[in-house]
Amino acid sequence: NPFGLYDMHGNVWEWTASADEADRRIVKGGSWYDRPYRAAADYRISYETCQPVFNVGFRVVCPAE
Repeated sequence: NPFGLYDMHGNVWEWTASADEADRRIVKGGSWYDRPYRAAADYRISYETCQPVFNVGFRVVCPAE
């Protein structure tokens, strides 16, 4: 793509800054561990803030030199 990014889709759920009505944290994107329909950019689920999860993280983007 024009940004030089690849293999970004589906490798980890991403934390967002949003919360649902029950103050649970929202994650998006799906991981390779999940069903294919969950690995979509618009799919969201939520977790309790104290719930441990193994397939949720964040992405770091920096310029390659």
